[in-house]
Parts: sequence; structure tokens; C-alpha cells
Amino acid sequence: MARQAPDHLIGRKHAQVFYAVYGSHELVERIGEDAPYESHPWLSWDLSVGRGNDVWLERHAPRARIVGRIERMPVMSTAVEAGWGLMILPCFAGDPNPRLRRVGDYLEGGAHIWVLTHAALRGSARVRQFVGLVGTLIERDKDLIEGRCG
Repeated sequence: MARQAPDHLIGRKHAQVFYAVYGSHELVERIGEDAPYESHPWLSWDLSVGRGNDVWLERHAPRARIVGRIERMPVMSTAVEAGWGLMILPCFAGDPNPRLRRVGDYLEGGAHIWVLTHAALRGSARVRQFVGLVGTLIERDKDLIEGRCG
């Protein structure tokens, strides 16, 4: 996943990753589905991972209270499921999870999913077969990746 493909690799951009705000059913029902974002506790990525969520919160919910910072996706999903707070997650991680629900509309897309290889390997039958398989799987799940399944 990247916004741009590195210059030294070749391949194809298959989908854009969209994000949405997710929370546990219990948390959203307790605080209210139509409650402003700032009424909810929030989880965010550890600052060593990045500041993307924090930047979004500063723009859309400047008084939001971040109650925890986490650095790994499986831990983040578990914390959101447990009702610790809302979190911005990729739609492909949040939408299929029956323990989570979207809060509000989905957000603008971010990085793209690319299937890339080194130019020297593009003639390899194994690499072509792998690239074709992965591309087919991404295309199959494109609506989920781009947030149209929620």
C-alpha cells in the first residue's frame, strides 16, 4: 500500500484504500449514533506508526479525547471491539467485522494497493502467475477495499 509506486518497480495500481470511523455496537449505542465525534473516546496509532489519524481528528474533532495509542492492527481491532473508543480503520478491516459498526460516512481514500515487481522479474512465469492471482483477488474485493460494502 502506497500513495505512489517507487520508481524502480513496475506494475499496476488496483484499488484505493478507503477508511471509515468504527466503534463497537455497545459504545455507539451508549453514547449515541448521532453524537458528535468529540463525545466519544478515541484510539489512535502510536506516534511511531504515524500521525494520520491525529491530523484527521485535529481537523474534524479538535476536542476529541484520545484514550489510548496502539501500534499494531490486531491489537487496535480488539480494542475497538472491546469498546475502548472509536478508531479510523481501513474499510476492508472494519466492514467485515460483525463486532464493529461504521460511525458516520466513510472518509476519503488514502494509499493505493499496488502489485509491483522488479523489471528484471517481469518475464518470470512464476512472478506473472503470482501477480495475476493477487490482482484478481484485489479486483474481486475492490468494493470492500474502497468502502462500498459498509
